[in-house]
Amino acid sequence: MQIGSVPRSSKRRRVKRRDLYIRLAFSIVIFVASSVYFFDTFQRFYSDSSVPNRVHDTDSTIGLAGYLGNRATRERPKGGGLGQGLKIPTSGDLDLDLDLDLDLDRDRDRDRDRDRDFKRGHDSEHSISETVRFLESFLAKLHVWQHNNHGLNDIGIWDGYHNLVKSIVLPWDRSYLKEMKTRKRRHDGSIFLSVASYRDENCLPTLKEAYKNSGDPHLLNVGLVQQNCMENCKSGVLEGGKITDIEADEDCYDKFCESEWGEACRDGRVRVVKVNETESLGPYFARWVGSKLWDGEDWYMQIDSHMLFAHNWDKKSVEMLKSAPSEKPVITTYPPPHTSALPTKIGTRICDPLIAGSDIESQIVRLQAGIKYDKTHHHIPRFAPFVAAGYFVAHTTFLTDVPFDPFLPWIFMGEEISLSARLWTSGYDIFSPPVDVISHIYVRRHKPKFWETFNRLWGGAGGGHNGIQLRVIDRIKSSLGYPETSPDMVHPKTILDYLDEYGMGNERPVETYLDMAGIDVREKFTYRQMDDWCHKGLVPPQYGERREELQNLYGP
Repeated sequence: MQIGSVPRSSKRRRVKRRDLYIRLAFSIVIFVASSVYFFDTFQRFYSDSSVPNRVHDTDSTIGLAGYLGNRATRERPKGGGLGQGLKIPTSGDLDLDLDLDLDLDRDRDRDRDRDRDFKRGHDSEHSISETVRFLESFLAKLHVWQHNNHGLNDIGIWDGYHNLVKSIVLPWDRSYLKEMKTRKRRHDGSIFLSVASYRDENCLPTLKEAYKNSGDPHLLNVGLVQQNCMENCKSGVLEGGKITDIEADEDCYDKFCESEWGEACRDGRVRVVKVNETESLGPYFARWVGSKLWDGEDWYMQIDSHMLFAHNWDKKSVEMLKSAPSEKPVITTYPPPHTSALPTKIGTRICDPLIAGSDIESQIVRLQAGIKYDKTHHHIPRFAPFVAAGYFVAHTTFLTDVPFDPFLPWIFMGEEISLSARLWTSGYDIFSPPVDVISHIYVRRHKPKFWETFNRLWGGAGGGHNGIQLRVIDRIKSSLGYPETSPDMVHPKTILDYLDEYGMGNERPVETYLDMAGIDVREKFTYRQMDDWCHKGLVPPQYGERREELQNLYGP
């Protein structure tokens, strides 16, 4: 080594030190750039002074979706506020305009509890907490779009909704249903009770009654979709057509969890998605939301939020399913009124359809009341043609075989004939209960209705709620074969999108179902075939060679 030269090891250390400084400087640049980007994004979405600094500054447990939804009369954000410049979204716009990336967690302690108690599986991307977070995120985006697009007509409303669901909900639902098919069930006799509540003061007593009269409350799991008004609330239409200001709706979920049955909430056996009334999309969409709160239970029961229950109603419902002569049975009826004694000796059955005559129902099939046709009690359930949305019981495999359709918003009519036909064409057999184990509060005059909120939100452009329902109901009519809703006659064409995923099944033809049910959708009439089998409790003739074998099960 020459005098004054630097050792090679020292040179290597200098080079390493220089490389370290360069990497450190580069990391600092990246960090600063990222911070600027996220700070700019934060400002762009949260600069509206009407939005709290933290989502959890509000009392609503739904987070930002609930907070925004509370402000049904809030002015549109201005000057860089939340949702600035939002228009009817197209598929290409959604990633830019609606990827809000909002922090929609509930209170963090409660969310950790949900992760612990409700987890469908530690490796599942569709745990209960993740599912609720997704649903709340969608509701927040729906709110932003609605409140920046007042004045649209019915076609504009449909186009915006369709593109939201197509870009946000559809990919998620496909992933969810694919995973659900392989998810293990509990095989412990557990029941999932799906309850959709719209501003209903009977929600709390319904939940309490369900648990009080359950044969095994620890096996009863509730998925509640609570659609409430939280502030600036209006009554339903009162005498003389008046609508008045009223107090906020009672929080059914919170009150139940504070009651003597609160252990069910702490154990994760009562799950909830809270929806502000302005984001309510009607009863059918609420059923779609509720079905996503399933957590591996064996049996599924769907009810309304104003019901009473017989003792051991859950055990008796499962026993009826198991005694039905079918591999895929559905037990269903219109329950008797709540003034009836439960359990009655003989159950009711829905036999007779009719074609709706009013202009706002578009000649859709409606179902007439359930009647006690049987003179004596039968232990084996009798065949029936129709499913009642307010009470049916089935094995939870139907949730993937016949998934609820997210492209049916704001409808009230048509839900039950669609569900009936889809189940039957998917291989499910429909039966009436031998005994009634649940009753229904039918008279609810002057109570708020979701279409009233729709009309306040959107105004009368395009016919208000009636206009959008007439558009959307074409989706149901087309799947049933109404000639006036053939694909070349429906407008807009997107009304019929994805019916291959959410339409009729492939096990039996829909034409055979309509013949069994006595419905002619071409000539718009119903015929008295029900006298021949449904009224008498016989097996439908459409069961062909199996009919005699099945009829022998019932005896003479």
